[in-house]
This record gives sequence, structure tokens and C-alpha cells, in this order.
Amino acid sequence: MSFIGKFLVAIDQLGNVLAGGNPDNTISARVGYFANFGVRRYRWYWKILEKIIDITFYPLDGKRHCLQAYYNDAGEEFKPGGYAWIYFFLNILIILSCIPLFVLFYLLFLLGVRPKENIKLTNLKRRLQASDRKLAGIKSEFKFTDLLADEEALALAEAVIQKAKKIKKKIEPRIAKESNL
Repeated sequence: MSFIGKFLVAIDQLGNVLAGGNPDNTISARVGYFANFGVRRYRWYWKILEKIIDITFYPLDGKRHCLQAYYNDAGEEFKPGGYAWIYFFLNILIILSCIPLFVLFYLLFLLGVRPKENIKLTNLKRRLQASDRKLAGIKSEFKFTDLLADEEALALAEAVIQKAKKIKKKIEPRIAKESNL
């Protein structure tokens, strides 16, 4: 990611913090999570915000920008709560930032910029690489420190292994489909 891209993500994360969110999440990831996996009673609110953001970012990222942002941040913590004024601030922040971005992104679209191709596969590979790095860090911690573990840690490790096996089973047939095309 370029310096400008990193800078824009940092501003986005700052906006999310000012609106009561996790400092590691972007506004899009937060909205994507709550619109698709949050408490059903409040999803309508998040779906409206998701639609505004998705339409704004379509020229750059294609369909479902917020959901893809959530998938890229899926290891982070998304907690509901906060005060009504925080959600009011989030609404204002999204609307005021999406208006100029909408104009800019659709102008770029008219000039020939198109949504990124196959970004989902690239992002999936990045998330798997990040998981691999985190597991390597845990392995290193056991190797170079006197870290103790307990039954809960063992159960968590087993759960990670089982999830990894399920993901592998989902990837394998899709590779076979690609090679037959």
C-alpha cells in the first residue's frame, strides 16, 4: 500500500475512534460487520450506512466494499454500544466524507478508472499470510521463552487447527475447478 493509501486508512481509523469504535478498524469494516453480523434489531441502521459507503466506493473497490473491509479486519474486535450522540457523529462523519469522495471516485470512473479485479483472492492470501505470521510469533514465543500454557490455551490451539482444516477443505475443490477451466 502506498504512503497516501496508508495515510487515508489512518484518517479513517481516527474517524472510527472519534465515533466510538476500535482504533484498529476502519469505519467501513465496522459498518460491514454490524450490517451483516451485528444484532438483528439494529441492522437496518447499519445497512443504510453500508449502502451509502458501498455506493461511494464502488468505482474503486467494486461491490460490497464494507463487507470486504470487514473480512480484511475480521480478526479484530467489534463491540456494539456507546451513546446515541456517538452514532449521530458517525452518521455525520460518513455523510460528510462520502459526498466529496463520491464526486471524486465517480469522476475517476468517468475518466476510465475501474474497480480492482480479483481483489478478494488477493485479500484472502494476505489474511492467510498474516495468520501464518501470527502463528510463527506464537511458536517463537514458546521456543525462546519459558511461557507456560494451560488447558484453555490447548483448546484454543485445537480450535485454530480445526478451523484451518475446514478452510483448507473449502480451498482445495476451488483449485480443482480453476485448473479444469
